[in-house]
Amino acid sequence: MKAKIRALIVLAALCVFLPVIYILIPDGKFAASKPGQPAGQNKPPAPVLITDIPVNEVKAMALSNEYVTLGILNTPEGITAMPGAGKPFSPEQMRALIYKACHLTALRLLDNHPLPQKSETEKAPARFSLILSDGREYNFILLGKSSVDNNYLLYSEGQESVFLISEENARWFLANADNL
Repeated sequence: MKAKIRALIVLAALCVFLPVIYILIPDGKFAASKPGQPAGQNKPPAPVLITDIPVNEVKAMALSNEYVTLGILNTPEGITAMPGAGKPFSPEQMRALIYKACHLTALRLLDNHPLPQKSETEKAPARFSLILSDGREYNFILLGKSSVDNNYLLYSEGQESVFLISEENARWFLANADNL
């Protein structure tokens, strides 16, 4: 009789704990994301820093996309636009654009992605460059949408790297004065 009671207690405990374990497993509480990784460490990858440049070090920025060709001078007296094609940006928009280019993050670095061919860079939807007061120059080419999702591929010429950036970040460099 005692054996039957013990078996009944074990069954009752299993009936209580199995649903709890079943609920926790899909959330990744017990599943390791990679073999050999401790359970419960399924964290999304941290954003990859592409640029981290103080805005006051930027002397000029150039942007070219299907809507606008724009040159921006960043001087101690303020921000001014050099004549170009398209509707002019406001000083606030130009400041925001420089800030975004100086603090650009990627969802990830695409290590195995081939570097773009000349034909890809020639038909790119956007290009932008930062020229620093010490003469360094950073050039970027927005290659277009990823074939997998709505994110964009960004090529950094100086780093010889291709990054995956969010659609929200890409919109800054695809914009005109009306939709920034």
